[in-house]
Amino acid sequence: MVNRFSLNFNKKAVIKPGRLGLELKDHELLSGFSISKIDSSLVNETWNPVWGEVKTIRNHYRELVVTLVQKETSRSMRLRFRLFNDGLRLSL
Repeated sequence: MVNRFSLNFNKKAVIKPGRLGLELKDHELLSGFSISKIDSSLVNETWNPVWGEVKTIRNHYRELVVTLVQKETSRSMRLRFRLFNDGLRLSL
């Protein structure tokens, strides 16, 4: 089974279905993963940069962290999705 992901907003595809995985020299992280945990949070904070054109920066987003486990190797991977008003960020 190949791991796939997609993102829809108001029933429209924002990110069309695509493959999810990593090919490394000695390891395969392409398939066999299942979801073991899902966490969500809301961040709404401000911070003051040392330099720049603005005095205060607002950091406001919703975050979803999905933990995947590859059963045959016991490897785990955490995917962190951050949804801002003007975009989406994915971190591994």
